[in-house]
Formats: sequence, C-alpha cells, structure tokens
Amino acid sequence: MNARYATTLGVLRDLTAKTADLSQQAAKAAQFASESSEQCLTAAKQAAAVPVIAAAKAAVDTAKAAAYSTMCLQASIQMVSKMSMEVACANFHSLDQRVAKWLLIRHDHHRSDPIRVTHQSIADSLGVRREAITLILRKMRGLSFSRGAIKVVDREMLEHSTCECYAAQRQVHAFQMPLSMFEVP
Repeated sequence: MNARYATTLGVLRDLTAKTADLSQQAAKAAQFASESSEQCLTAAKQAAAVPVIAAAKAAVDTAKAAAYSTMCLQASIQMVSKMSMEVACANFHSLDQRVAKWLLIRHDHHRSDPIRVTHQSIADSLGVRREAITLILRKMRGLSFSRGAIKVVDREMLEHSTCECYAAQRQVHAFQMPLSMFEVP
C-alpha cells in the first residue's frame, strides 16, 4: 500500500468519524427540541398569564428551529462526504476523467452551451498545468471548443469518459428538505 493511498484512507477515516459525531449531535438536538416543545406547551397551559396560542406558536417555532438545525447538519455532512470524494478522485482517477467530470458538472449547473471558460481556469480548478488541459481537451471526443468557450456536442460520450464520482455527486438525498418549510407567512 503506497503512502498516498494510506494518507487518503486516513483522511477518509477521520471524516467518517467526524460525520458519525455530527449525526449523534443532530439526534440529541432533535430530541431536545421535541422535549422542549412539549414542556413549553405544558407550561403555557398551566400559566394563566400566557395564552395557549402563543405557546403553540413557540412550540412550532422550536420545531422549525430543530428542523432547520438538522437540515444544516445534514448539509454539512453531505459537504464533508463530497470533499472526501473529491480527495479520492484527485488521487486515484486520471486527469482525463477529472476534466470530463468537471465539464459535465459545469454543464449541469449552467445549462448553457457553450460553457464560458478558459483552459487556465480549468487547470487552476483541478490543480494542474494549463498545457495538460489543452492536450486533454484536444483528444477528448464529444466537445468542440474555441477561445474561451467549450461546447458539449455529445454528452453521452463525455459521460462515458468520466469517472464514477460524477454519478455519485449527482445523487439527491432524501434528507434534503425544501426551503419553503422555513418561509415566514
């Protein structure tokens, strides 16, 4: 086992342990939020000065805050997961595959042809020399490019030349909540 592989595995183990800790903290926060909502409602019913309606609203606000904190925690866990995937991809996949993935991700985000980008900005993003990007783009199929723009002509061919990290990054997780839940009426 080479040193780079061992280092990457160590980083991934650390990130996995931190992710588990964050999950435990989220569970505790959700439990606390539900308990405090019930206590708030009970106290409001017992106290004559505090209307029950205000207590119910406070309970709903507490539940929304707990849902929001859970959503933020899960998003941070997903971000750590994606970062660890990027580290693994940078160490174990070829530059051809990484460039194809980079182009597909930009094409997904911008939804426009052509993608306005220079070889230098791709190189800076991937941590390689510009000349390497130019050579790879020249031999890649499914693309046409001109100065400052790259057009994806055959997306399927480009998807075929990317690594499996692209498909994994496109997954939508069930815990991703709609932001409409937090809109103020």
